Formats: sequence, structure tokens, C-alpha cells
Amino acid sequence: KVLTSTASAVTSAADTVDPTAFTHAVEQLRNAGQLLCVGVGTSGPLAQDAGYRFRIAGLPAEAPYDPHVQHVAARLLQPGAVCLCFSHT
Repeated sequence: KVLTSTASAVTSAADTVDPTAFTHAVEQLRNAGQLLCVGVGTSGPLAQDAGYRFRIAGLPAEAPYDPHVQHVAARLLQPGAVCLCFSHT
């Protein structure tokens, strides 16, 4: 039951993704001079994990946990930067 339910959830989620928008988002990430990953509360660890993984992949990513630091980092983003906002809800 768990595997069937999980497979159904993944399939349903994949059906909601616009392929053109997804391709555009990937290109934006690929060409980003800076990448800021942000999330608050239970979304914070997800943003930090994503920032870590993007850095491993060679992208210049940061993922500050504190919301005040996130605001400062967002204000300092340069043109061509990308900000990814995470929500775990």
C-alpha cells in the first residue's frame, strides 16, 4: 500500500509540471551567477540541503538559515542571480 501510494503521489506531482517552465527554470539555475536558497521553519533544512547539493554540483549557492540573514542576502543579489524559495507544507 505504501509503495503504491508513493508511486501515485510522484506520478500525480509530475503531471502538474509544465515542461517548458521546468526547462526555463533549469536554464536559469545553470546560468546563475549566484544562487540563494531560502526557507523558514521546517523548510529551512530543505533549503540548506539544496544549497549544499547545488554547491557540490559546482553552482555558487548559499543557504542561510536565519530569516534576517536571508533578507540581507536577497537584497545583495546581483542581476542574473536566482533565489529558490522552499516550502515544506
